[in-house]
Amino acid sequence: SKATVSVLNWPLALTRVLTMYGDSFDDDDNDRGRGGYEKLRNEQEQRQQQRQYDTHGLAVDAAIAEEKARAARDIEVGVNEIAAMQNEISAMVEEQGAELTQVHDNVQSAHTKTEGGVASLQKANKSARSARKWKCVGVVIILVATVVVIIVMSTNKS
Repeated sequence: SKATVSVLNWPLALTRVLTMYGDSFDDDDNDRGRGGYEKLRNEQEQRQQQRQYDTHGLAVDAAIAEEKARAARDIEVGVNEIAAMQNEISAMVEEQGAELTQVHDNVQSAHTKTEGGVASLQKANKSARSARKWKCVGVVIILVATVVVIIVMSTNKS
């Protein structure tokens, strides 16, 4: 914990600090006091440098973490886009499959109707031939009947 030291109490505070680090500060032992003071000062400078490094290190770590988070979000967005594209492609393939099935059914239906049409045309052709025969027979019968009527009428007149 940090304690505020007034200007008047600094020797007492320095003694406490030096005592914490294993040195004592006596007024009659100046060499040792200076050594303790120098040691304290060096330790304070080291702590200050460590704090600066820690602050800078934390900032760097935070920047790295932020960059990793941004990269993870970018990857997540990319994966979501790919998933959406895959869903769209699946829907298109399914739709095209349904359309292909419908086209196949239509072709099958057209084939069946074409076969039915060919059969109907063959039947109509056969019926037309048969009808022609009957027409010819009918015409021949009418001609024969007409000739017979003409002959009968001409024999009756004479």
